[in-house]
Amino acid sequence: MQRDSGSMQKADQFLQEALRNAQNDQVLRAVMVINDQDEPVTQESVCPPSDPSHYHSRKEYRQALIQRQQESMYLAHDDTLQALRDLKLAPRGGHIGHSVVVEGTASQLIRSLDLPGVLHASLDQAILLTYTDPNSTTE
Repeated sequence: MQRDSGSMQKADQFLQEALRNAQNDQVLRAVMVINDQDEPVTQESVCPPSDPSHYHSRKEYRQALIQRQQESMYLAHDDTLQALRDLKLAPRGGHIGHSVVVEGTASQLIRSLDLPGVLHASLDQAILLTYTDPNSTTE
């Protein structure tokens, strides 16, 4: 599928190539970095920093920090996540960090690159993990 768009620059070289070679209805998976805000949402803008002494346990404090992070990410991503859903991409993630995984047709992915909240997209692909035996000797 051919598309000359400045938004295609948001895609890494592997996703660009996959989109160029894909049929309109071919399904691809991508990892996107998103953010709706011109300025990063800080946790302090969601609520003031928590004092650990206000919690009965470390577990309660940790849960409060996670909840706070999720609220912050919701504010930072809500518009873009909804726009991705509107494109029928069913985003997964974005609750703790700025990355989401989307799966959809090549034409849907290309349209998603036009969204201002999509900062970068990479083709989802297997990562090769290598294992080195610590007992082996190499020269």
